[in-house]
Amino acid sequence: MFVLAPFGVSRDLVQALISGFFEITIGAEMASRAAAPVIHRVVAASAIIAWSGLSVFAQAASMLFGTDVRMGVYFIARVLQAVLAGMIALALTCLGPWGASLALTAMPGANAAPGFLAIMGRSCAYLASTIGVLAIGTAAVSLATRIEVVTFRVRARGRH
Repeated sequence: MFVLAPFGVSRDLVQALISGFFEITIGAEMASRAAAPVIHRVVAASAIIAWSGLSVFAQAASMLFGTDVRMGVYFIARVLQAVLAGMIALALTCLGPWGASLALTAMPGANAAPGFLAIMGRSCAYLASTIGVLAIGTAAVSLATRIEVVTFRVRARGRH
């Protein structure tokens, strides 16, 4: 628990992460109820859900027993997925246009109930952001598929 203390992670959230390491449902529920900022709870819940817990890992191991799928690779993939899910959740909550409104709702006494026009404006901003990200991703994939690698070999002189 002391490893995450310098990062400002609450004790409740650490307990949720430990529970989520073993079981997804209990860990995600504990993360949602932890006495921590909303952003921390979202990141923890995202990582816990992506990891899925050792109970799901054991179920997958029993299903994959006798196949050519290596559990080490599966384990590493789950760890990477949990880390990426946490990072993406952090980026979306901090960098998105609604990050400030999430922080406001976590502050007691703050009035964070936006009106209809504010909600529509944010929804349009989300839609535009999503379309922009998808367009950039599509363009990147399209460019990556058009790259051709050309190789050639120089023959030594004197040989025919």
